[in-house]
Amino acid sequence: MKKILTFFLDYRLLLLLIYLLLLQYFFLRGIIARYQISDRNLYILGNKISKGLIYVGLLLSLVYPLIIWFQKRCNFREKLIFAFIGFVPELYYIALYILTIMF
Repeated sequence: MKKILTFFLDYRLLLLLIYLLLLQYFFLRGIIARYQISDRNLYILGNKISKGLIYVGLLLSLVYPLIIWFQKRCNFREKLIFAFIGFVPELYYIALYILTIMF
């Protein structure tokens, strides 16, 4: 059980998972768009699932630096670039939110 947990909390795999969860919207949107007219319920459900996965990716992006810090407390400075790359999507989302409020 501990091997499985360490595998899924590996910082490189988690970074890849964050970006895959965020990129899936572009691919799934094209696949689901076919059902917009013929099967409206499938389109709505697929759209909600896709947006939900984006929010999961953003949440993981928010927690990602903390996961690295808890795993690599003594070597955190060496993994700081990974923490920053994992936090970039959340920074983008925060910047868009601030710009929306300001203007």
